[in-house]
Amino acid sequence: MNRLTVAIALSLAGLACQVQASELNYSSADFAFKGKDLLDALPTEPAKASVLYCRADLASSGAVDKVDCYGEAETGLLESTEQALVLQSFEPATVEEKAVPVRMSFRVAYTLIDDSARAILIPNLGTMQDLYGRNYVAPQERLDVADWYSAYSEYSWEPADAWLGEGDHARIAAVVESSGQPTLIRTVEANQAYERDAKIIKRSLKNSQFLPGSVNGKPVDMKYVVAVHYSEGHRAYARAH
Repeated sequence: MNRLTVAIALSLAGLACQVQASELNYSSADFAFKGKDLLDALPTEPAKASVLYCRADLASSGAVDKVDCYGEAETGLLESTEQALVLQSFEPATVEEKAVPVRMSFRVAYTLIDDSARAILIPNLGTMQDLYGRNYVAPQERLDVADWYSAYSEYSWEPADAWLGEGDHARIAAVVESSGQPTLIRTVEANQAYERDAKIIKRSLKNSQFLPGSVNGKPVDMKYVVAVHYSEGHRAYARAH
């Protein structure tokens, strides 16, 4: 598939994505469980403090369709946290009082207090914490409209999967406006071998629709970064926050 064909296909895909979130009655997805519920679902409690960065594709029912976590943690904690999260239910996102599927980014912070483990659930990856405080809500991509990652996977020059890892990567930054529209999309970093993919990511991201990030319940313009990671064997991992 040549570059012109890719550009035309992605442009056409975006024509149906022009309704702005500011004109809609919406609510972002949220945790419908507590940190203790997550701890209870682990086979063993964490033995030391750690922070995991997670991304979940949430169905309109609030069920977890897929979740991936990343971070420096004791052996087995990443996998057991992912398994425990799948057992939990989230408060689904809604648009005009109708539940919609979204991609939610969040942190799970494990701490030890008096030798007792606790889990703190935070609805963002912390990249804007200095500006907005700890508990701001990160933008959430609507998976019922135009999923940038699915579009990228269809047109990418390399095979792709999801989330983080070690190795070459491309990073694309955008600002998700309070309207839910991604703007000011630019390449932050891209290995020369993957510059073509970076261009496809930018086109795909432009055609996506988000529930905007919010602070104290008020929608605000918020930075959003996508990173596609290429590990050994050209496996790709995508990160959005």
